[in-house]
Amino acid sequence: MKILLIHPYFIEKRIHTDEIAAVPMGLYYIGAMLKSRGHHVEILNWHAAGDSPDMIKETLISRRPDIIGFSVLHANRWGAIDIAGIAKELDPKVSVVFGGIGATFLWEHLLKHFSRIDFVVLGEGEFTFLRLAEILDAGAPEQAASIPGLAFRTSR
Repeated sequence: MKILLIHPYFIEKRIHTDEIAAVPMGLYYIGAMLKSRGHHVEILNWHAAGDSPDMIKETLISRRPDIIGFSVLHANRWGAIDIAGIAKELDPKVSVVFGGIGATFLWEHLLKHFSRIDFVVLGEGEFTFLRLAEILDAGAPEQAASIPGLAFRTSR
């Protein structure tokens, strides 16, 4: 599967961009796990992409991912929600996955209020995300309920 892992932008400008410029290490762990199982993975650092909606669209169109995963801290959740919306407009079948500490603590709110989010990985995500990619690749999304650490809407 083609998978994009994205460090989304922050809506408000930060005083010290060096505090947010680095991609969270968890995305690299997840990316390495997915690559080791044969998935095509690209990690995008879009921490400053909020002023570039055209670039976001062009990138999503050219990459055509099957799954997009977002590392949600807290202050970047709106950037992730915005990008997920763009992705779903371009391809309603793309699977959108939120993870990270912000998503872990806000999973109920995110799933309740934002239909563009399909899944939320709770806690450490390497094995959860890998298993999700495997069932989606097999065309068996109904097996999501068997994955520990995964939240989703039951009426999808």
